[in-house]
Amino acid sequence: EQNFKMRTKERTYISLPPKIAPYKCSILTVVMNKEFEDYVEKIRASFKKFGISHKVDSTGQSIGKRYARTDELGIPFGITIDHQTLEDNTVTLREINTTDQVRIPVSEVTEVINALSDAVIIWKDVATKYPKFEANQE
Repeated sequence: EQNFKMRTKERTYISLPPKIAPYKCSILTVVMNKEFEDYVEKIRASFKKFGISHKVDSTGQSIGKRYARTDELGIPFGITIDHQTLEDNTVTLREINTTDQVRIPVSEVTEVINALSDAVIIWKDVATKYPKFEANQE
């Protein structure tokens, strides 16, 4: 009950410590695009190798609705693959409680999620190290 939170009357989420969350991270694409599939598989394989539980949501719904769905499941972190990923090999990493987002290199995302999940680092450490990302959520 204490972990159930409300952003608005319509938007609720479960705030679980990453260490006990059943899924540590969601992997989303901003839109359905075949070019993004390679990134999804690369990240998914890396997560699997390190034992990081994750959920891929590639439904055709808006990114905002998919964020809301992962928040309702209590998934503490979300990775979004977008058009900028194709340009500079970075993804957006989002944190559930603050909904803050940063841009992080694909090559570092597994290590960061692993460290966050094991409480080796906290979100503030990530937000300090990586550039903040702001975008309009659909």
